[in-house]
Amino acid sequence: MQDDIEIRISRPGDRAALQRLYPAAFPDEDLLPVVDELLKDEPNVLSLVATRQENVIGHIAFIRCTVGGGFPAP
Repeated sequence: MQDDIEIRISRPGDRAALQRLYPAAFPDEDLLPVVDELLKDEPNVLSLVATRQENVIGHIAFIRCTVGGGFPAP
């Protein structure tokens, strides 16, 4: 059932769960260094976790960014 899944802002205490989650979800890629770097830039990153019965079962990060230079004239 999906109704027992909660989405919340990640917390520093979620780090251990993320260390287990990423290798299980992406066994052929070492994404933990990328996640670590993203989470260091806390003011510019919205990091959310999905939990079920208080266990972290998913993670997503949104990064604040801008596009500079505009578009070239047609």
